[in-house]
Amino acid sequence: MNIIKKSSLLFLLCTGIYLMLSLALSAFLRDVSQDAAMLISSIAVSIPAFLLPALWFRRRESFPHFKAPPFTHILIAAAIGVGSVLMNEALSLITGGIFYGVEIQSNSTTAATIAGMDPIVMIVSLVLIPPVSEEFIMRGTLLESFLRGSPVWGAVLTSLLFALLHAAPSSILIYFGLGMVFAFVYIITRNVWLTMTVHLVNNLSAVILALTAADAAADPDALIDAAVQDIATLPDPHMVLYLFNGISLAIAAGAIIVPLIFLLKSSCKKRGLGMYRHGEDSLEDGSLLPLEEGMQPAGRRPELIPNAYLWLCLGLLIVLNVISGLSEFGVLK
Repeated sequence: MNIIKKSSLLFLLCTGIYLMLSLALSAFLRDVSQDAAMLISSIAVSIPAFLLPALWFRRRESFPHFKAPPFTHILIAAAIGVGSVLMNEALSLITGGIFYGVEIQSNSTTAATIAGMDPIVMIVSLVLIPPVSEEFIMRGTLLESFLRGSPVWGAVLTSLLFALLHAAPSSILIYFGLGMVFAFVYIITRNVWLTMTVHLVNNLSAVILALTAADAAADPDALIDAAVQDIATLPDPHMVLYLFNGISLAIAAGAIIVPLIFLLKSSCKKRGLGMYRHGEDSLEDGSLLPLEEGMQPAGRRPELIPNAYLWLCLGLLIVLNVISGLSEFGVLK
């Protein structure tokens, strides 16, 4: 079994463990406080379901260790993380425009929820544990393995899995966009510490933004009611403004993220790091593991789609999102 199939099987098992632990804890967490439930869920689900299996797999398959990145790369990654928050807001507005008029019971952590959390619980459960656990499994293990097939398909598939894993259909566009940013950073740098930095700064910035705008976030329509009065002749002014503001923010986010990614790529090329790395543990195409017999070099047609384990995982997550969507959109009470 090649490394792509092995990592796909690993992720399928991790998803199963994640669902079983979540269900097992759901009954227990009903009688505890919101802070305790959030903290226990983060520690008792994310770490054993994703982080520990990823570390075990990387060690078993002799994946190279991630070295400490240059300080300038950490700063660039942090700046990309700030830009990704703008992208989150842009995609949130676009999603709001698409679903405007539909009552959604969001499965994501809301600004009101964040505002009522204990600061320590907030930092541990929202800012620290998710970036560490999710980046090691999604980019440091799954995407690293998929790069033996195709960087582009690897980025798309891991981003799709990342989005589906959050089981929030109304926010799937947001998580997919985030996943693509993390994937591009990883493909360029081949260093999970940098994608973790982007992820951590994004989560921290989102938490700070939620704390400073909790009231407005609880009622986003209040932010544009005044503007709506000026375009009352439009068929659905709220929807139009959501989409317009979302596209405007998306352009601003792109103006930050894209140049920084190219700057990171230029720096990696100059230093001989990441996708430009050469050495005893790398190939001429930048791969950090030897290609196995019958496998194709990175950049060619991938062997990802025919992977039965990947199809099973996608199917399982799609079913989970359908069930979650029925709840989000009020079909299931």
